[in-house]
Amino acid sequence: MWLLRRLFPNDTSYNIPIRLEFSFDLDTEIVVDILTDLFRRHAILRTKYRYDSSSSTLLQEIEGGDDLPIVSGGRIVESAVVDFVDEPFDLDAGPPIRVLIGATEDRSNSLILIVAHHIAIDGESCLILARELSERLIDASNNVTKAWSAAPPDYASYVMDTLAADSIASRELSVAYWINHLAHSTPTTLRPETSEAAIVESKPARKSIRLSPDETAELRTFAFRSRVSFYTLICASFASALWSLTAESDIVFGSLSSGRTRRKYHKTVGLFANALVMRCAVDSDLARTDFLQQVQSLTSTAYLHRHAPFVDVVRRLGARRRPGRNPLFDVMLAHHPEATEWGDSYPGVELVRDLRVPLRFELEVQTQIIANSLQITTRYRPEVLSGHEVAKLVTAFVAALRSYLDHPDGPIGG
Repeated sequence: MWLLRRLFPNDTSYNIPIRLEFSFDLDTEIVVDILTDLFRRHAILRTKYRYDSSSSTLLQEIEGGDDLPIVSGGRIVESAVVDFVDEPFDLDAGPPIRVLIGATEDRSNSLILIVAHHIAIDGESCLILARELSERLIDASNNVTKAWSAAPPDYASYVMDTLAADSIASRELSVAYWINHLAHSTPTTLRPETSEAAIVESKPARKSIRLSPDETAELRTFAFRSRVSFYTLICASFASALWSLTAESDIVFGSLSSGRTRRKYHKTVGLFANALVMRCAVDSDLARTDFLQQVQSLTSTAYLHRHAPFVDVVRRLGARRRPGRNPLFDVMLAHHPEATEWGDSYPGVELVRDLRVPLRFELEVQTQIIANSLQITTRYRPEVLSGHEVAKLVTAFVAALRSYLDHPDGPIGG
C-alpha cells in the first residue's frame, strides 16, 4: 500500500473513516488525553514509513504519541467532513491517522471523526478503536475513572509470528497456487463496458435487506447438515446470482480472510484482513449440492493459502493497477459471521456506518448475522451501476439461497 500511495499520491481510496456521534457533551481536553492514550496503546497508529534509497529498504519508525494530528473544529459542516476524509495521507511524513473533534452541523451531537489509512487498520480494527474510545468517554461523562486493561500484543508481533510460522517455501507455494488459480481470469462485472475505467470519486449508494430469524436458522441448519460452512453457502449462492445476471460460466469475485486466527490478537489494531479471490466454474446442469461441495473445496483451499502476499500475485500475473480499483476483481463479497447492534453496548454513542467510504470495486456485498437474522448490505458506485441493477442482484442472491432449501438436488440453472 505504501508503494501504491507513491504511484498514486492523490488516491484516497484507502482512507477509512470512523465516525462517532455522542448524545452527551464532550470535554475536548479529556478527549485529546484519551486519544493520546489510545495512540500510545496501539503502536501501528504512530508509525511512519520511510524509504531508504541507499539500502532499497522501507523503514518503519514509531513516534512517541505526544504530537499526533488531532484537530478541534467546533461546529463541523458535512462538507468539512468530506474534505477531512478525502485528504491524502503522506505516510513518509506522518502517522497514518488523524482526528477531527467538534459538533455535528445541527449541533445536536458531539462528533469525533477518525480517518486512518488502510495500511494501519482493517474493518475489525475500526471497531476496536471505536469501542475503546467510546468506553472511555462514557466513563468520563459519568465521572468514572478506570485503568486501561492490559495492552494487546502489537501488530509487529503478529507480523513476526506469521513470518516465523510460514516459511519462504510455503509462501512461495501459496503464491504459486494463486497464480495458477487466477491464470487467464477476468474479473466478473455487472457492467463490462466500465471494467477498464478508473473509478470516479463519488459517494457510494447503499441498500440493505434482512432475512427473518426463522429463514436464517433454516439456512444455517442446511449448511451444517450438508457439512459445509455457512460462508460456503453464502459464496455458492452469490456465485450463482452473478452467473444468472451475467451468463458467464467463469465467475471471479473478491472475498476476505480476517487473519485474526489467534485469540491473543483479537484486540490488536492492524491490517489483518487479506484479500482472497474466488473463481467458480458454474455449470447450469450441475446439482446445487454438488456445486456446494465444489465451492467448499475452493473456499478451504483459498483459506489455506490466505497468507500469500497479493502484491506478489498481482505483479507476477501482470495485472494492471488502476487508480481506485482492485486489479484482480470488481465485485467484493465480505461475510461477517456475527455482529452486535452497536447501541446495545454503548448508550449515547452512535457509530455512523453510512459514510462516504471509498470503494475500490464497482460493488461490495456484506453479509452478517445480526440478532439471528442474515442481513445483506450492498454498497455500489452509482456512476457505474444503477439501483435497479443492484436490486436485481440482491433478488437473485436471496433466490439462490432459498433454492438450497426448496430444491437442493436440482440443477443450478433450474
